[in-house]
Amino acid sequence: MARFGLLSLALAFVAVIGITSLSNSASAADACKRTQFETKLIKDACASGGQKAAKEAMKKFVKEAKKKKADADCNLCHKSLAPKYELKPEGLKTFKELGGV
Repeated sequence: MARFGLLSLALAFVAVIGITSLSNSASAADACKRTQFETKLIKDACASGGQKAAKEAMKKFVKEAKKKKADADCNLCHKSLAPKYELKPEGLKTFKELGGV
């Protein structure tokens, strides 16, 4: 009976370690790829909720930008999307012209 108790305790310990390491990996994967930001919108979103928050902030921005420029979409400023979200040379200028800060 004592062996069963020790085995159960050992398995529970391994499970806790496994779950903890998985949750840390998930939060690291959700972090923004960039570390230097040229816009307040994305800097604040990344600080508060990582890449998911940044995507949501940009989706909201693009929705508002469509009111000013009908063809506004992600590809207007970005030459590639996930995972690096590289900007076109004029991307930051276009973002600011559409009201971005």
